[in-house]
Amino acid sequence: MISIKGYDANLKKIEVFIKDNKIFKINYLKSEEKIKKRYIIPGFIELHSHGGYGFDFVSADQKKMLFFLNKLAVKEGTTSICGTTITTDFEKMRKTFRNLSPYIDKKINGANFIGWHMEGPFISKIKKGAHPEDKIIDPIILNVNKYLKDYFSKIKIITLAPELTSKQTLLYLKNKNIIISAGHMNANKKEFMEKEKYGIKSITHFNNAMQKNDDKNDNSLSEYILKNDDLYIEFINDRIHNSKELANKIYNKKAENKIMLVTDSLQIKGLKNGIYSGPNGNIIKRNNAAWFENKTLNGSCYSMHKGFIDWIKYQKASIQEAIDVTSKNQARLLNLKKGVIKEGYDADILILNSKFNIKEVYVMGDKVLENKWK
Repeated sequence: MISIKGYDANLKKIEVFIKDNKIFKINYLKSEEKIKKRYIIPGFIELHSHGGYGFDFVSADQKKMLFFLNKLAVKEGTTSICGTTITTDFEKMRKTFRNLSPYIDKKINGANFIGWHMEGPFISKIKKGAHPEDKIIDPIILNVNKYLKDYFSKIKIITLAPELTSKQTLLYLKNKNIIISAGHMNANKKEFMEKEKYGIKSITHFNNAMQKNDDKNDNSLSEYILKNDDLYIEFINDRIHNSKELANKIYNKKAENKIMLVTDSLQIKGLKNGIYSGPNGNIIKRNNAAWFENKTLNGSCYSMHKGFIDWIKYQKASIQEAIDVTSKNQARLLNLKKGVIKEGYDADILILNSKFNIKEVYVMGDKVLENKWK
């Protein structure tokens, strides 16, 4: 049995006991007991990342993925991740599922690979962003079955454009226990509301690749989403994809149990500035972001750890509020026994020092050590 002493999110002194992958017991210590000034918090849960440290999920490279999952845990404190695919051709998508799905829920020296977030190909060509237009296809059940055959149980989230998706397809995905997230969409408020009731639970990277937020239009889709306490939202809080002002608005206006920070990171995260070959053309890393050669924003180099710190620093959030948007809310959406320091929950735990630097990482009760191989 492993024992860890530190402070919880409410600055109470605790001792956490880990046994058989779970948080076995929590003791609250006397206030006068001397312990190290360090925080015990849940590991971060990443729902939207295409890769990092030279790895992209659609590359289908097993060894590079294991290296990435190790770095993700040790360097960034992410203990669970939904591997996110980008719109690509059918054969490449199937190869990705075939090569990497065997690692889902397997115990490794790194972050839990908990399943897939399929971003595309069922999206809007108008709001395609970095997705290749010629690979975007209609979100009909025939195409869904073609792409997802044999892997329905491995798909946690699917991003699609609701205005292009029929009631039948939405209900079909819902009945397969796949979380439907609206994104890369050109829907207005009316079009969105017509489809929301058929199973849409989340918004993919809110305010990006959708009709923009309009402070002067209280009837806009963005305002509706912020006021809707049933909808989760992903949010990239890097102050590149979105402004600090919008982040403050979300913090003050959106239900706190429905905000989920994500990175939408690409393979160039963790690499030096430069030009790299990506799944859909060259990617330029500059100013801690990913860009196309035409200077269009392509993705992020952000981390969940940075998101946690920035939520406290810029939004003046409490430690518990920062935990909510990086762990607890994601776990609730996916119905996982993670995201809280509580008896009976998975022992995915971070030890942070007083400046929130990562000192130790536990995944399913095992301490993660940094791999030196590539």
